[in-house]
Amino acid sequence: MFAINEIEFKKLLEYLDKIFTEEKVEIDSNGMMGLHYYGLIFEDYFSDSVISTQYLDMNDYLYTEYELEYHDNKSLLEQYENIVEDKRCKVIEAFYNILYLSHYSCQQINVPSVLNRIKNFLSRLNFEIIEQEHIGVNIHQNNKVGEGYYCEVFKVNNGIVKKQLKKEHLTNENICKRFKYEYEMMNKLKNCSKIVKVFDYNDTENSYTMEKCDEDLYDYLKSHVDLELSKKVKIINDILEAMKYAHEHNVIHRDLHLGNIMRQNDDFLIGDFGLGKDKEVIKSLITSATPKNNHWFLDPIGLQDFRLLDEYSDIFSIGKIIDFIMCNGFVSTNHIFSLIVLKCTSRDKKDRYRNISEIQEDIKKYLTGEEKIIKQEEINRKIGNGTFDLEVQEYLIKLVDTNKLCNYIVNQKCQNIYKIILKLDIEQRIKIAKEILDNYASATGYNGWSNYSLFGRLAYNLYINEKDNNIKLIYDQILKDCAEIRFDIKDLYDQLV
Repeated sequence: MFAINEIEFKKLLEYLDKIFTEEKVEIDSNGMMGLHYYGLIFEDYFSDSVISTQYLDMNDYLYTEYELEYHDNKSLLEQYENIVEDKRCKVIEAFYNILYLSHYSCQQINVPSVLNRIKNFLSRLNFEIIEQEHIGVNIHQNNKVGEGYYCEVFKVNNGIVKKQLKKEHLTNENICKRFKYEYEMMNKLKNCSKIVKVFDYNDTENSYTMEKCDEDLYDYLKSHVDLELSKKVKIINDILEAMKYAHEHNVIHRDLHLGNIMRQNDDFLIGDFGLGKDKEVIKSLITSATPKNNHWFLDPIGLQDFRLLDEYSDIFSIGKIIDFIMCNGFVSTNHIFSLIVLKCTSRDKKDRYRNISEIQEDIKKYLTGEEKIIKQEEINRKIGNGTFDLEVQEYLIKLVDTNKLCNYIVNQKCQNIYKIILKLDIEQRIKIAKEILDNYASATGYNGWSNYSLFGRLAYNLYINEKDNNIKLIYDQILKDCAEIRFDIKDLYDQLV
């Protein structure tokens, strides 16, 4: 049974107390007014609700439906903060229903806004509010985080999920055996850091717990369409490390695709070992494939008989996945690992790689000529973020010595390079200032008027932060020249005059 945790429960009670507490007055049986006090006003909303005619009063409603006592002269927090854990959700549901079903309107309180805030608050806690007009609401935990053909996945806590066979498969002894086999295979591989770790198996409900991941590779690539080469290589190497370990322990996957490669922080892990696909499911895949779980990644021999899939079939799938990663989902032979992909996916198994180690060796070989690209991408990223370190410093000085700094600024559209320049010593700062003054105009290029804005803003940021007056004069000259060409820079220059 899932419940709202104590801290969040108290937050919600305090929120309701703050809004629905007002000054009230006691009225005796003769209608005489007595003492003034601060109390809850939910009974006003209940009296004007569609459920009020079904009960004697609000106390009757709360006790009948939720077994709750209620006193308007006590805050909700005081009344319910110590209630048993399993009833916390019912407390919220009870008062949400009163507000949801009421026609009562108070000028100072926007009830729809209050309900919307509560709904959003509960949603963050993985609780869902099911609303039925004129009937009321039900609050329950929406702890389902995913599902596949055979299974559903439920959140247990922040770091653990439970994978469970769907009800329609529980009577299929063969599927139940294969599901447990999947667990046993993954448990056998638990010492590999690139394979999803599993924990306990529950024979009663055919489920097992495993570590929670953030998203699958398909969703990650869909939201990261401009991945750097270094990041793509990291993903590929993680997959190869996992599959090498699996094959060395006599485990084949048979069903590698983007949907069972999972991201966990900066690492990518393999999951879903051993279940495989039967003929009926494969036939379904061909007619209803999705980019995430696509027969395109499956060795064609498996489309006829999944029992023929072996370690060379895993290598075929790896080749297809490498191609997808390198080309952002497009089929292509135009990337640095194209020959690796062709060898992995050769029609004849005898022409494929013999093992994962051979793929890893070729990855390293093809990367040798790309190391400079990867290193350059990292330097570009640092300069783009304004991050200063020794490597960036040496690179900037090299650009200055070869009169290429201004061209680099234009090509990379450097907005934050001034943060790095300001951290250099005065001799280097003078040298850079002179380099920019001498070469920025030619670096703007033919019809490159917008680049004058780039240099103008760079000069402005350096001018207002530079401590040396001689250097400031150089940037003042650049800023003045750019202001004659670009109106946005003239506005900046006028602020300094």
